[in-house]
Amino acid sequence: MRASDGTVDDCTRSRWEELAQCSKNLYILYQSPTWWDHLAATGDPAGLSMAIVRNQHQRIEGIVPLHAARYPLAFILGKHTQLNLFLNSMAVLGGVPMLPDDRVTYDLVFQKLWSAFPECDSVYLKSIPKGSFCWSYLCERHWHGEGVTLYRPDGVRLFHSIELPATFSEYLSRFHGKTRWTLRKKVARLREYGGGQLKLVRVESAEQVPEFIASLRSVFDHSWQCRNACIRQYVNGCSCDKIADLARRGILRSYQLQCGDRCCAYVIGYSYAGVYHYSDVAYDKGYASFSPGTVLLYLLIEDLISHGATHWVNLGIGDGSYKRQFANRHVCDADFLLI
Repeated sequence: MRASDGTVDDCTRSRWEELAQCSKNLYILYQSPTWWDHLAATGDPAGLSMAIVRNQHQRIEGIVPLHAARYPLAFILGKHTQLNLFLNSMAVLGGVPMLPDDRVTYDLVFQKLWSAFPECDSVYLKSIPKGSFCWSYLCERHWHGEGVTLYRPDGVRLFHSIELPATFSEYLSRFHGKTRWTLRKKVARLREYGGGQLKLVRVESAEQVPEFIASLRSVFDHSWQCRNACIRQYVNGCSCDKIADLARRGILRSYQLQCGDRCCAYVIGYSYAGVYHYSDVAYDKGYASFSPGTVLLYLLIEDLISHGATHWVNLGIGDGSYKRQFANRHVCDADFLLI
């Protein structure tokens, strides 16, 4: 267990990439050396640490990237937040640790976590799938005997993802005929509203980023999310430098939907190890009657299948009618906070 200035030796990096490419975690991007390099280059490398697990032959069997952050623990009464208590937390990037499914290994890593970072009040693990080894370990271990409380801040949720088939027509075959007709009709209506012009623009290069950021902010200012202070803070923090850095590292895959001469919807997305992360999406409310979010996702899935070796779409935390409609894999998950 060690803190880091963001630098990693070539031998460790090679094994790290090998472990990441073999992972089945749909959040593996955030545990990858590529994401680590991005955080080190655009954030505060002093907040980065990692746990490295070696076997008796000194071969690396697990790497757990960590990031120190302030975690807001909300106290809610009714529908209103009465108090936010900020904890000094160590977040396990990507949720499920990149470790062998072995209780002894997990015990060792969590013991080292507490001893290596005594200034931390908590350990945070995002989106742990119910039924996974990690879920069982966290729920079955007797934390109270160690003076630790296990807490699920948002309870158990539905988590939706899409396993992509070889062709778009095969993907569409899962829908009833009427649903397929409705989806195509929505695309046609939005195209007609744009004077016959409807285009999905894929944003992958650093040169595309300034125009994308300008379109993103224009759409966001007319979206329902614009009144949410947390989302606005995130969007304002989406600088050209940060997004361009993702492009240069080969993981940016964002999209904007052009209706006529205007952008009506966008998604900030990333692609790594065959998983597409449908991360942050918004649409202009002025187009709401034309279902721009649905059209964006429909065309995006077609593009992912047609271009690039993408096998999964991670639709992110939380439930939603559009996620239930488009996803073909549905599991339960939860965030875990050890305090």
